[in-house]
Amino acid sequence: MKIESYKNFGGKHSETSALKNILAQMNVIAPHTGEPFTEEMLFGIGGGIGGGDWSFEYPNVSTVLVLGFRHNWQGMIVPDIAKRLGVAVTVKETSSPNAAEKNLRDALSENHPVIAWVDLASMPYEGLPLEMVKYFTHVVAVYGMDDQTVYVDDRSNAPLTVAVSQFASGRAAIHSLKNRLMILEPPKKLKNLKAAVIAGIKSGNRYLLKPPLKNFGLPAFEKWADLMTNTKDKKGWGRVFPRGEKLFDALEGVFHYIETNNTGGSAFRSMYAAFLEEAADAIRKPKLSNAAKEYRELAAMWSRLSHSALPDSVKAFKEARELRLRKMQLFNLQGATALSEIRKVNTRMLAIKTSMKEKFPLNESETTALLSDLSRQVSEIYKAEAAAAMGLKKLMT
Repeated sequence: MKIESYKNFGGKHSETSALKNILAQMNVIAPHTGEPFTEEMLFGIGGGIGGGDWSFEYPNVSTVLVLGFRHNWQGMIVPDIAKRLGVAVTVKETSSPNAAEKNLRDALSENHPVIAWVDLASMPYEGLPLEMVKYFTHVVAVYGMDDQTVYVDDRSNAPLTVAVSQFASGRAAIHSLKNRLMILEPPKKLKNLKAAVIAGIKSGNRYLLKPPLKNFGLPAFEKWADLMTNTKDKKGWGRVFPRGEKLFDALEGVFHYIETNNTGGSAFRSMYAAFLEEAADAIRKPKLSNAAKEYRELAAMWSRLSHSALPDSVKAFKEARELRLRKMQLFNLQGATALSEIRKVNTRMLAIKTSMKEKFPLNESETTALLSDLSRQVSEIYKAEAAAAMGLKKLMT
């Protein structure tokens, strides 16, 4: 079974791009444009931006920096978007492989493309090493499945395919997900768009200003700035990411999480600015355009930070940055047909990382200066983010 009417592919963020393309296939039309919903509008209705800073100890991978920049970054936003728009959602979970396959086939037989949760490294077109299996949750749209192949839509402009057995392994790899599927029903009538937009803005704003933990929202940025230069805290970068391979991983991670980790660039701030610009017209609240300008400026600040983490002045750092961008561009434009090139990029990135064990390109004083500059930039971003969030809160009161 393959849904031949499924024609839209690609996007910026895995959840919102999957939802955007499925709604377009269902002919769900945005009332303010008469066209399918943009990914940015859906992103904002789902809460938009957020923040998060963690360092995790993974077996066989060592300490890993994890940064989050969207609303509810460790959870799902599609259910909130669907609820606010009036799109009915059914979530199915099972620990049984046979039941999991049946759930998928049944949904597709009803002409419903679905959203499926998978292990990122289990998707063959990513070209990731096997030791990363079970570490990163991912979301894809599925629009077909026959005896051999699952047909997948996953951010790339090109359609993707995965062998049935491999897709099943990817769904089952992270046990807590229980082979999760989400099935959407097109609404007979959309809910009020203005109410959906306002609910999304308020939800995201509340999460930024009053998060459940200090590792989330705006406090995460303030904490992150401190940890970069704090020599006493056991979570300080000097202890957790000592000069060498570990520090390179962290610096490369800063760039990746801001620019190439399905954020649309600039830590989702460009997407959020575009949402606010669209929302200003959609709900006839022109002052949202002023807020959009603030987030455009924040997007520029985040991009400056990401480039500062891998500066041009260090040849290996610049190359690592360019490799990350090339990998993203190859996948976005060519999908699985670029897998051989993506693997070459991965091999070269691993070689650069390995070289950091032998000779880190910055001495102690240069490393201290780099981390001090990054800490300063994060502190400035924190203040600008706080001002923008408070301004948006006042505007929406």
